[in-house]
Amino acid sequence: MTHCVVIKIGGSLFDLPDLSDRLRRLTEKYHTSRQLLIAGGGAATDIVRTWDRCHQLGEETSHWLALRSMQLTGGLLRTILLPDADDCRTTAGVDALRSLPGLSVLDMHDILLDAESRDEDSVPHSWQVTSDSIAAWVGQRWTANELILVKSVARPCVSLAAAVETGLVDAFFPRLARTLPRISWCNLRDDSPTIQPWLVAGRQEFDAAET
Repeated sequence: MTHCVVIKIGGSLFDLPDLSDRLRRLTEKYHTSRQLLIAGGGAATDIVRTWDRCHQLGEETSHWLALRSMQLTGGLLRTILLPDADDCRTTAGVDALRSLPGLSVLDMHDILLDAESRDEDSVPHSWQVTSDSIAAWVGQRWTANELILVKSVARPCVSLAAAVETGLVDAFFPRLARTLPRISWCNLRDDSPTIQPWLVAGRQEFDAAET
């Protein structure tokens, strides 16, 4: 089966003027793999958080609106930054491409809606779940070989539990992270971004991350 890597692009990165060039250099490293890209919501999701505080939307409504914000950043990723990428909006669409090398931008609002309509396990509709957990869910659902968290900060030199406590990943992330064989980290704002291993299945970092 084709090597599969899930790449989560942090929402905080979308103000980088040279983001397209940086992403191309990153994705070229995996040109023989199927790359499944998930865009974080960034500032658009922050607006949903503000609306929730102001209008008491509740977590169910906030969850789906936050996924809509990921459609916005995903649209930028797919149409402007990486226009050669496939557009995937259903589980069947991802299934069809999973075994072939190439680049796909996933519309996680539509994919999660599709998965839930088929009674597949999804993620909680909660603010404890961010695009990090959603990317981990994708990695689990499509048996990815690696999840890469592309962020604006350096790789944490701490356990997974400590990373949750400091807000580097969300509270639900450890439950899905344990199902993935390898999780790597890339600070794309670095002058010379590199992909660095962070968590490997069976290592102590997973065992200590009870949340």
